[in-house]
Parts: sequence; C-alpha cells; structure tokens
Amino acid sequence: MSKALLIPEIIENFFIAAYPDVITQRSMVLVNRFWCSIGLKHLWKAPFASFLYEVKKPPKHMMIISAYVSLFDAESISVFAKSLSTAIAACQKSTYNYATFLEQLDIDNLRELVERWLLNFAGEWLPSFFPYEEFEDLFDELTMMLLTHICQLFLNNSKKITHLCIKRPEFLIDICTFWKYILNTCNNISTLELDLRNIKQPELMKTLLPEIIKKQKNLKNFALASNEQDISSVVLALKEQANSLNELCLLASIGDLEAVESLELFTNLKTLDVFIDLENSTKSYNQLILSTLSKTRFSRLENMRITVLGSDTARSDLKQIVKNYGETLKELSFCDSKPSQGDLTILDIYN
Repeated sequence: MSKALLIPEIIENFFIAAYPDVITQRSMVLVNRFWCSIGLKHLWKAPFASFLYEVKKPPKHMMIISAYVSLFDAESISVFAKSLSTAIAACQKSTYNYATFLEQLDIDNLRELVERWLLNFAGEWLPSFFPYEEFEDLFDELTMMLLTHICQLFLNNSKKITHLCIKRPEFLIDICTFWKYILNTCNNISTLELDLRNIKQPELMKTLLPEIIKKQKNLKNFALASNEQDISSVVLALKEQANSLNELCLLASIGDLEAVESLELFTNLKTLDVFIDLENSTKSYNQLILSTLSKTRFSRLENMRITVLGSDTARSDLKQIVKNYGETLKELSFCDSKPSQGDLTILDIYN
C-alpha cells in the first residue's frame, strides 16, 4: 500500500488511540482542515463536553468552537447551529485562523501519541511479516515518515505563523530543509524561540537563521540557546531588527568584535537575557560583551538576567551594571552556573 493511501487511515487511528483524551483529540483536530475533516466525527457526539467544565478561559474555548464551525459547509452549519445556544451559534461567522490555533497544539503530546500508536500498530502485525532484526529499522522508517508528514502539515500553513518556538529539534527530521522552507514562506514572525543545543548544523547558524531573521518584517522577541562556539552571524542579522526588538535572550557564545559592538544598538529592549562564558575559547569577546553591557544605557529596559561563568574576573562590570540599573529595573538577576536544558526563553523566565 502506498504512503499516500496510508495517511488517512493512520490519522484515523491517531484519533482512536487518543480516546478518551479529548484535549489531545481537540489539538489534533486543529492541525489543519484535513485532520479536522477526519477527526471531527470523534468529537461530534459531544464536541463541547470538555469545555463545559473548563469555565476559567471561555474565550479560548469559543475560538476553538469557531474553528470547528468554520470548516463546515452551509448545510452542516445550519444543522449544527440548531443544537447550540445563540451565543455559540454566532461563532459560525468566525473565520479559521490557523496561526491563532497553533498555540493550542501540544506538539510533544502529539509526537508521543504517534510513537505510541506506531509501537502498538507495529507490534500487532509487523513481526509476522518481517524478521526480528529488520523490525527496528522498519519501525524507525515508519516513525520518520509519519513525523515528516506531521511536520509538513504545519509547514503548509507557515505563511500565517507569527510565533515559532522549537525546543525539541529532534522532532524535525531534516532541520535544514525545514528552515529553508521557513525562509521561503515566512516573513511575519514576531516571536522566534529556538533551543538548538542538541544539534550541530553550522549552515543553520551561519546562513539560514540569519537570512530568516533579516526577512522578518517585525521581529519583536528573539531567544536562542546554542552550543555553537560563535553565533556572530545571528547577532549581526539581529542588528537589522534593532528598532523593533523588545526581548532578547542569547544563551550562546559570540566570537566577533563587530557582533559584540552591535549590542549597543538594541536600545529599545525591555528584556535582556545573556549568557557569558569567561572560561571558554572566546573569553576575550565575552569579557567585551560584559563591558559593553556595563557601558550601554538601555533606556526602556525592565528585566535583565546575566549568567556569567568565571564571574571572579567580572566583578567591576557587574557592579557597574547594578549601579546603572539597580533602581530602575523590575528584575535584575545574576547567575554563575550554566543554564539548564529547560532554561531558554525570556517568556519562561519572566512570566
């Protein structure tokens, strides 16, 4: 059976496997119109059952209902609306905004569901057709195929994406291909949060990511965690977004004088989070970063977090920073230990 023929049946099984987890089913329905058309029947008997007991955030639930209704034809809307109250029926006039509903999706949960279903599915019939030694390779191949397909479903709507957050890059089968697609289709990203510490892709840091940053019309929030020795190309690209950037988080090393000096241009920042390693090979540049921060006045800055390894040599600069901002910031914090894997975004840190 071809891969194309397998996809609808596989997606159908995802919805069956997710039951009775209505929250996961609801997220799956919002992947795109195709998934919605397949999965909606699984929520049809009581499509709002899980919402009725969650009254803390009714506007969000109404938006999801709007997504359901907007996918129906005129006849279906008419029948559907008769079973709803006047307030809910009014949602039929709403349009389907994919970018808004991306925030509702739990990708990690969806990925786990795919793997769990595949394992059960494969365990039932694959061993009878293939020798045991081939089973693991075939399972990996099927997993790759499905995750690639799911990733593509998101990319098909990437023109609408305004908030892109990737904390588990292993979810992406070919991350460079993914970023090339984003480069060619996305120019409205306002928040870009990336934890790339588990991957080594020099092309991504030197070329693709800088090009993506330059292409955005109104980038306001940027967070990057990377184990690369030098992210200067990324910082220099951010220089072109200096006027619009409000929040900046850099948990990585900068090894270029021009890139370090460009930090002085980000005068509109409200939140700044930097990691400075005075113990690695780019020690001199990192020392210069600290010195630059101590001399630069960010007039709109509200939150500053500085992580310094080897802080004994940075006392004077740190004292100057406290002197500059100690009475004006809402939050000023220093740390002398390396950020953990879960410590990435400025949004996570300050909300």
